[in-house]
Amino acid sequence: MNTKDIPTSISPGDRETISPPVLFQDNPFPTLVVGDFNLHHPAADPLRTFDSREYNLSHPYYSQASEHGYSRLNQPGLYTCFPFAHNTRPAVLDLAFANGTLFPSFSLWDTPLPWTGSDHVPVLITLESLRFRFPPPCPNWSKTDWSRILPSLPSLLPPPPLSVCLSSAFEDWFDTHANKIKTLITSNTPVSCPFHKSKPWWSPLLSHLRSAFHSASQTCKSSSDPYDQSALLSARRSYFAAIKKAKFAHWSGYLSSLTPSSGWEAKRLASGRQGSRFPSFPDQDTPEGINKALLSHFFPSTPPPANAPLTLSPYPDYFPLSREEIARALSKSSNTSAPSPDTIPYDVWKHVHRSCPALLTKLLSPLLQYGHHPASLKKANGMVLDKPGKASYDTPASFRVIVLLETLSKILERVIA
Repeated sequence: MNTKDIPTSISPGDRETISPPVLFQDNPFPTLVVGDFNLHHPAADPLRTFDSREYNLSHPYYSQASEHGYSRLNQPGLYTCFPFAHNTRPAVLDLAFANGTLFPSFSLWDTPLPWTGSDHVPVLITLESLRFRFPPPCPNWSKTDWSRILPSLPSLLPPPPLSVCLSSAFEDWFDTHANKIKTLITSNTPVSCPFHKSKPWWSPLLSHLRSAFHSASQTCKSSSDPYDQSALLSARRSYFAAIKKAKFAHWSGYLSSLTPSSGWEAKRLASGRQGSRFPSFPDQDTPEGINKALLSHFFPSTPPPANAPLTLSPYPDYFPLSREEIARALSKSSNTSAPSPDTIPYDVWKHVHRSCPALLTKLLSPLLQYGHHPASLKKANGMVLDKPGKASYDTPASFRVIVLLETLSKILERVIA
């Protein structure tokens, strides 16, 4: 985090001013610019009347912050400076800006702390660590271009593996043909990145009111006409009243469409999300150490079997895998299950199997025929969750892990089960 004060007092009579380009820089890491700016701007104090000198002094800093993706965190109109002189009015001089990487974690800006004897009140900035991570980009499976995928599926039918081969060669055979199928599917599926500010209750009316509010605010910056001030207050009231009404209407509509199975989801939304506990162990003080402690607890290392065969050959009593068995296994797989490392959900494999039933059959049958499970199907995403009601959370036993295996591995598991 960067902490800057502008202007900064060097000695009596000397002052150093930090220019906007030096203050607001493009940083890939979370950056907070905060301090006593000694600047007056309508965005921080909308009810104050500004002269042209104050606006010309503050505008370059706000403009530079906006160009480089910095957002102001101050609650508008909440004073931070209360001068001791009776002829000087309170002002908003302590400003805070966060860049695009840090801003999603911002939760609250307030002045609830007691007076410390200074003419500047303490400012409390609350950040939520859970919001640091942006939603990762993921394929938008609802927009998969099946018109380009389906004609190419028959050309991807894998040939049978060698009758006798090394286990490494067998894994190479499976990975090669499985990756061809996955590449064809993912390359014809657009990628979407959920925006952390998405608002399902937003409407074109709110966009219009927001434009009117911003336009009135810009007009007031260069005008001292009481009519313009009144127009700004009216536009502000209309804009925020419409937001409140839209939120209420969206929530009411959601509640009216509830079903018995979705009632618990509504209860969770109404009560708010409880903050997850991050693992903190006394003997581990780094993320790498915590990760190793969790892995050793949930997945203790076991030595490989001494008699593991290096050469694979088909079992003579192998019963061929049928298309119907795969279809039944897919029918029992939920389309809403969390994705595996390859992010391909079950409904995509259902579509593939309906269009070309021989593809998955020829890909998975040799795994049973040779009695070998490839290492690529053992990869998984692990989600660590805290167990509720524990007295302390300083040991791995206070947490649990949810393992998300590859969907192809789960399909084969259901066939065998």
